[in-house]
Amino acid sequence: MACFTYKWVMMMILNHSATAFLNDLQGTTLMNIFNRAMGSRIGRDAVMMAAALEADLLQICNGASIGLDCDVNCHTVENMEGVVMPGGTMEPKSVLLEQSQVLKGETVDANEVW
Repeated sequence: MACFTYKWVMMMILNHSATAFLNDLQGTTLMNIFNRAMGSRIGRDAVMMAAALEADLLQICNGASIGLDCDVNCHTVENMEGVVMPGGTMEPKSVLLEQSQVLKGETVDANEVW
């Protein structure tokens, strides 16, 4: 089994065992601290209310906001509500609505709603 697989399994175990703890952190700055400790790169003034399964693959830019009801995954998942694929970009103050997708090379411009 590859090193990446072991790392992924360990992150799954940590996230699963910390579910009750993470629920208490949602919406606080402590969620950013937890996600950064798990390997996420989270910018200044960013709000990350949800936990990320593959936190080590997650990058959230300055001023971005990830809502409480978001399911943050860093891999392709079918039948999800809204998806920003690797290589897709959301500029400041842009909004991605449910059942929308930003593909590789696409950009949701500032103040746009998709």
